Amino acid sequence: MSLEETSDFQKGLITKAQIKRLYTVANDRGWTHGGVIDLIKQNYGYQSTTELNQAQYDEVVKFIET
Repeated sequence: MSLEETSDFQKGLITKAQIKRLYTVANDRGWTHGGVIDLIKQNYGYQSTTELNQAQYDEVVKFIET
């Protein structure tokens, strides 16, 4: 884990591996990159998946999986 990733983890932000998994899950279910970003903007006001915390990540993945 890099220093940047350690810092993000301490803030509760998701890791690069989790971001990759999020897009893999989304892609497998027919979501586009833009669709994921729109979902995040609408629900959390963020511009990027890198701003998600652990709880938000879990919510987004669960929503996409259903």
